Amino acid sequence: MSKKYKVGDKIGFWTIKGASERYNGDLQYVCVCACGTEKRVSAVTLWTGTSTHCGCKKRSKETAVQVQVQETRPEIKPASQGLRLIAEGYLPAADVMSNIACEPAWTLNSVARILGVSTDELIQQIELAGKRFDRDLRLG
Repeated sequence: MSKKYKVGDKIGFWTIKGASERYNGDLQYVCVCACGTEKRVSAVTLWTGTSTHCGCKKRSKETAVQVQVQETRPEIKPASQGLRLIAEGYLPAADVMSNIACEPAWTLNSVARILGVSTDELIQQIELAGKRFDRDLRLG
């Protein structure tokens, strides 16, 4: 048994504006969505609840999801920052990429060039800074 709607009835965000008419054998109502869109809506989709709006609520939901995704993006990770610095020209291309974390890596010679010192000066500064790692521990 089908329900008959009358002008002014509200179904979801739809408001029935016009009496039902048949189009290509399908009983349809002229409806106005809460956003102002006017459309012929199949009576079956109104009865079953599969049509509750013109699509504006879906679009606004998608927009809300996009905004939420943009707001929840993680901060740039250090590896990504290294790649960004290379891409923007602040650092030269890395000599190698770490096979554990896929981070850019440079040899001592390259680090010395980046800092504008000789390799010997860099090694001297590293030794002056003191030991910071157990020799049995491996980095990476």
